Amino acid sequence: MSCSGSCYILTGKLLDSAINTGVASGEIKFYFNDITGTFSSKKIFIVWTISDANGNYQFKFNGSRFINVRGYYYAEAYKGNMFSNPVYKNRVATFDLDTSFYNMPFTQNFLLFRPATIKVRVIASTIANFQFLTVSNGYVKANNGIIFNGGKTIDTTILWTTTGDLRTFIKGDAVGKWGEY
Repeated sequence: MSCSGSCYILTGKLLDSAINTGVASGEIKFYFNDITGTFSSKKIFIVWTISDANGNYQFKFNGSRFINVRGYYYAEAYKGNMFSNPVYKNRVATFDLDTSFYNMPFTQNFLLFRPATIKVRVIASTIANFQFLTVSNGYVKANNGIIFNGGKTIDTTILWTTTGDLRTFIKGDAVGKWGEY
């Protein structure tokens, strides 16, 4: 972990969210996402490390090459089937680092969650008078889900991967014919 000059020093702990203890032998990778292109971005790998027996990690890298490049830094963590976010499975953090952080340790703990599956059966046994039916899940008001067209019977099962140690909410909404609610 040698770095001279304009060094970013990142340190912290990789944590198992369910039991709040360190995750040993987890891999942490650090990237820069270059967004200078008009319609594209470029993922640039910078450095990686492995967490120790207590989940601690540390790495250093020279950040001077990204001073005048539009973009942002982000970290990914890997350990078995644990994940951080259902959408960006292994992305654990996004960083807005600048030159004021050079040669000064920046501490960030990363949580990893254990996977769980939600199984929801949606049944509309008779033809209902709705335009569409939405069924979604999420941790807060921002959910992800599925939309069913109305005017037909429904009997289907939905499986969602989610975190096993966070409360997840299931939401269903039926919207009537145009103008009716």
